Amino acid sequence: MSSYIAFIYVKTNFWVANNIFAICFAVYAIENWLVGNFKHIFLIFGGLILYDLIFVFGSDVMMTVA
Repeated sequence: MSSYIAFIYVKTNFWVANNIFAICFAVYAIENWLVGNFKHIFLIFGGLILYDLIFVFGSDVMMTVA
């Protein structure tokens, strides 16, 4: 099944196939990523907030999309 989706994406660059790959990678990462203590969770959350602030206030990406 994954080979078929990969073939479709490589040949046609169809956006649905790309989204299927992204969902599969996200589900795999969530299933296999074990966070052991609060310090690691806090660092990850802080990094995500910093990433969001950079894209919202530091670039024109959000204004272009909106």
